[in-house]
Amino acid sequence: MMMQFAIVRIAFVASVLLGVVFWQRPGSASHAWPSAIPVFAQSAPTFSVEMKNGTSVVSVTSQDSPEALLETAAAAYRAKGWAEAPIRTSDMRLFLKGEAVAAIQVQAISSGSCLTAIQRPRGI
Repeated sequence: MMMQFAIVRIAFVASVLLGVVFWQRPGSASHAWPSAIPVFAQSAPTFSVEMKNGTSVVSVTSQDSPEALLETAAAAYRAKGWAEAPIRTSDMRLFLKGEAVAAIQVQAISSGSCLTAIQRPRGI
């Protein structure tokens, strides 16, 4: 099971890195919330992108604790019909909906927490 999780985490990082290389610029200077990702924070994203292959990425900071922000994001995904995968850690959750897969990861920062979500329409 740990091997599966390591593969998923490597795929997550690789998708983000590829996304930075092959991303579409949003129409405005501010970062809009990607339409495919459930809105889970009241603050504007610090980074967002919707790629040509359907992959969406959003990062948001919050004054909430990492645990609270992660649970808020997880609840938003569940409310939109996503099923949480049994593979999870204290800072990362995976979700499935049909062939789509989403991963959310949170980390503590000096002003609270930062959460990044990546969502792909057809698996990893």
